[in-house]
This record gives sequence, C-alpha cells and structure tokens, in this order.
Amino acid sequence: MRGDEHDVLGVAVVSRDVTELSLEELHAHGEIDILVWVGRIRDAIDEGRVVFYVQPIVSLQGAPDSYELLCRIVDREGGIVSPALFLPAAENYGLVEELDLLALREAARLIAEGHRTSVNLSTATIGRRHIVDVIAAELHCAGADAADLTVEITETALMKNMAAAERFVGALTELGSRVSLDDFGTGFGGFTYLKKLSIDQLKIDIEFVRDLTASAGSQHVVKAVVSLAKSFGLDTVAEGVEDAETAALLERYGVAHCQGYFFGRPGPAAEVLARPASQARSSGPG
Repeated sequence: MRGDEHDVLGVAVVSRDVTELSLEELHAHGEIDILVWVGRIRDAIDEGRVVFYVQPIVSLQGAPDSYELLCRIVDREGGIVSPALFLPAAENYGLVEELDLLALREAARLIAEGHRTSVNLSTATIGRRHIVDVIAAELHCAGADAADLTVEITETALMKNMAAAERFVGALTELGSRVSLDDFGTGFGGFTYLKKLSIDQLKIDIEFVRDLTASAGSQHVVKAVVSLAKSFGLDTVAEGVEDAETAALLERYGVAHCQGYFFGRPGPAAEVLARPASQARSSGPG
C-alpha cells in the first residue's frame, strides 16, 4: 500500500504530538478521518475503482481447491488501499452493503469460470430479508452453480442478530450454497451456533495457527476443533498458514484445507488463478 494513504488529515495534524490534543480533539480528528474515507469509498464505487483480490484455499485431502474473495480499493494514483483502512467507515456509514453486492457479482463471475469461491458478507447484508434472492439472481445471471459458493460469516454477525442469521443460513442452504463460520474458536457461542444453524465449515482462527508449532495450547485447540467438526460432519479450514512445518502439522491433525502466505498471497484474480493453488505446497509463495 502507498504510504501517502495514511496522510488523510494533512501534515499539520500528523506532525503534532497527541499529548497536546484533548480527548475531544482526538475524537473530532477521528470523525474527520472516517468521513474522509466515506467520501473516498463513495468515489471508488462510483468510478469503478473497487477491485477484488483472491487468495487460494488449498485442500490437504485431495478435494478441489477454492479461493477467498477479498475487497480492495484502487486510489486515483493506482495504489492499492488495504481494507483495514476503509472497511470500518464502510460498515459504520452504510456503504458496506454496496461493497458486498459487488463482491457477490464478482464471486458469481469466478464461479461461472469454474472456480469455487468464498465471500465474506457483513452483518448488515446478512440482515437484509431478501439477500439470498439477490445472491440467487447474481448466480443465475452469471450462469454459476450455487454449490460452488461459500459464504463466510463471523460470530459477531451471528451475535448481533441471531434471528436474521438463522433466516439467512436456512435460505442459503436451501439455495444449495455453503456456509462457513469464520474465526472459529475465539468466541463463546460456537457450540450454540453449530446446534442452531446449518453450518458446513469451521474456519480455524489465525490466533491458533500462527504459533501452532510452538504452542501446546494452540495445538490442543486445533485438535479439538477438528474433532468437533468431524462429529458434526463439517469441513475445516486453517487460515494464516505461513510455513511448511505448520502446514504439515495441520495435515497431521486432520485439517481439510489451508489458507495463508505459504500457499499464496492475495492478488488479482488473473494472476492468482494462472496456476493451481495446490502447486504452492511444493514451492511456497512467490
């Protein structure tokens, strides 16, 4: 990402020692920062500068590989803007649903080209009563098979509106698509959600993967999640895999899929899809 993307407020603000600012001033600057990003996001949507990267999700058990869709913005100088900078503003000011719809359209396009695709949807989008009808329409328009779409939802989204989540998951399952519970292992309601919702996949949080080779605690958690998933007949994905040793350990524990820099960094679809993701198992990231 270009360094000048951080200079939202101008040099006069950035150069001041924060100890000179009151809490009210800091809050005001934060609000200005967010509003600046709201304008940037709006312009990016209107000018067609919202793009989507993909990252491989590699099967360790011989199943077809798939790809997770990740949103980016291209600034007017051609730099790529990290979602960490713009997604909070998009979520707080009602723009995230537009980004989600663009993501669903891109996912449908990739699926129609033969690539199994996962997409993250926000709490706001999941709460829309007819969102699954929109998903179905996008898939139909692209000529894409609903079975090749996986929607990733977080425990936070479930906690905010369980009734809407149940309605969404039920309708999506009826459509024939899959549901993945993202960041699994970090919250407290996981067992409840497995009981109430038709989840197809558990995505093991990076917190338990990044130190897997050195942490007995993380090893116990991953083994427990895999055992739980098998008991419920669910698939598993470990995210944040960055080296061969971690990948080998996850395979030994029975994790079905891995995602992370070892298998491939996020990048433009045309580049990432140029080679099978499974090739990264021998070569690692470029």
